[in-house]
Amino acid sequence: MMPAAPDFEALKQHLADPESALGARAQPLCDALETCLGARPPALDTLAPCPPEHGYAPLRTHHRNRTALLDAAMEVFDGVLAAEFDRVTPHLGEVVTVLWPDGSLAQHPRAELCEALEAEDRPAAPVVVRDLRVYSLGELRSVLCQGLTALLAAASPLPGCIVVTAQLDRRRGTKGRALLFAAPHDTGWKILSLPLPSPDDVVTASKKTSASEDEAIRVADRVVRHWMQGHGGQLEAMRNHLTHKLWLGTTVLPAEALRTSLPTAGPEQSWLVFRGTKKLSATNITDVLDADLAKLVEREAKASWDRPWPRLRTAWTSTEVGIWDPTRREPTQLTSVRSLLLRAEDRDARDEVSVRWRLAGLFDPSPPSMSRKS
Repeated sequence: MMPAAPDFEALKQHLADPESALGARAQPLCDALETCLGARPPALDTLAPCPPEHGYAPLRTHHRNRTALLDAAMEVFDGVLAAEFDRVTPHLGEVVTVLWPDGSLAQHPRAELCEALEAEDRPAAPVVVRDLRVYSLGELRSVLCQGLTALLAAASPLPGCIVVTAQLDRRRGTKGRALLFAAPHDTGWKILSLPLPSPDDVVTASKKTSASEDEAIRVADRVVRHWMQGHGGQLEAMRNHLTHKLWLGTTVLPAEALRTSLPTAGPEQSWLVFRGTKKLSATNITDVLDADLAKLVEREAKASWDRPWPRLRTAWTSTEVGIWDPTRREPTQLTSVRSLLLRAEDRDARDEVSVRWRLAGLFDPSPPSMSRKS
């Protein structure tokens, strides 16, 4: 049985906590919105939120539709921050989720919301909108830490929405990234929220998942990202890229146990950035691991992989991981996760041999301030 998805009230509590992943990102956005929306929300009717969803539909849309979506989202971002709400109204759906500058979150009927906003004469926020990106909720789930996308989805007035994110910059510094929910409509795209905090700042700060021609680099890069972000489902899908037993730090585990040995979820997990994976030119295991751990891995090689260490074809990679600092806009606490991969030869039904690299170990897998479940 699937666990219950986070609901609207859980999201509100998360936003109200300044130490949480979304709460920390909400405060700079609320500061910017206070200029154009006012310090306190007007007296408006609120609507019951949409029930949370478990499955997320993939994003399948023609490039022209995507262009129209970006145009509508940009008009809403610009219109809200410029306090020109007559520009915003035509693009909004029937129900709109709003994060008000006082930190309260609610869903309002469009007509009543727009009437209240257009009745006020407010100054523009000194913010520039740039770098718009489009995600389905499924895509967002694959690049954010476990549970964060489900929490965000609770704010969507309709199931299966598309997410558009943007960078909000001011003359000095940044207000971080914000997002809008959108859905297709007979008359084009409709925007279903005013700006909400977006945690995809770490996605824009990270390097893209490796597309290297070297399979060892590709496998290590993906496994490290999924493991550190708590993506148990993706790790299970990569089972064929793992040896039947693997090292996690100083412990040997069956590959199936990797999913149950994920890092403890915490706010710091949502700030992880991945700076790329490279091959290490190591000739001896002691070039990568300290002497005691190297001896242990060599001694247990036969029990772990059915061959003594000297008969194994190995490759080592290093994935640089850090914690994103939104104020300095750079990764801090940089560390390297070292991966051991073993060469395997698979034979197909025609007796043709294909060479594969399978991950056999993650060493130093936790960056500073993250711990692993016992």
